[in-house]
Amino acid sequence: MKRTVRLALLALTIIVVYGLGKTAWLARELRTATAFSVREGIQVDRRLEAPELAALGTTLPDFAVTDDGSFVLSNGEALYEFGTNGASENRVNGASLDSFTVDADGTVLTIAGGFLGRLDATDRPVEAVPMPFAGARLAPGVTPGTALLYGRDTKSSRLYRVYSDGRFEVLLETADTIVAVAESRAAVYVATSGALLRIGGSEAPSALTLDESPVLSIAVLADDAMAFVATRDSVLVWRGGAMRTLVKGSGGMLRTRDGALYVVDQLRGMAYVLRVQKA
Repeated sequence: MKRTVRLALLALTIIVVYGLGKTAWLARELRTATAFSVREGIQVDRRLEAPELAALGTTLPDFAVTDDGSFVLSNGEALYEFGTNGASENRVNGASLDSFTVDADGTVLTIAGGFLGRLDATDRPVEAVPMPFAGARLAPGVTPGTALLYGRDTKSSRLYRVYSDGRFEVLLETADTIVAVAESRAAVYVATSGALLRIGGSEAPSALTLDESPVLSIAVLADDAMAFVATRDSVLVWRGGAMRTLVKGSGGMLRTRDGALYVVDQLRGMAYVLRVQKA
């Protein structure tokens, strides 16, 4: 795997076409018995199957996407890159990873052994800053030299923006459990145990109460045009204060990259890329 994985959140030019009248769905017959349906106009590129993911063991609920469109996953002991031309493995030299992400500069940031840090040139997690609580998770930031960190102590959940110089900025504190976060250039999106929140700029925070199954992951376009939400069994788009379903029969973890939405469905043992055909 490349020593540093560039994961800058670039403007995503997905166009979701909402037709009038009855919604059309395309049934996808896939390479395994697992099948799901997507809204018409969306292209599906199936990348990983159950045997490839099963070989990794239990993977972290984090993944990244490289500048060439490869998936990067981890089981805590190594980072695995799956590209169109094959796969590679980088063993972690030191404490096992509890969470990882990649910042806009391409640095692999880690939580390992109770410390926030990064992977050095020998793939060893550098212990830089002690964690404020156990079980914290990382998510990519849109600004170079930053990342998002969230988790819960005995009293509340908190979301921080962390900086390369070790500073922590509190973005949100709530009694609800924070389950996922994502950031655009204009706002931060937060999924809690009961709602979706958009926090950003001079606008008052907006919220959407969830009637769907519990949210597993969220992702957002860098230009803030759309946010995406995944449950165990679906992928939805949140736009204009409303939710629309894009995928039925599959869900999981989400990331965005270069005009595409990347999905890792650990429950069904598959990973795929969604692209929407332009009119």
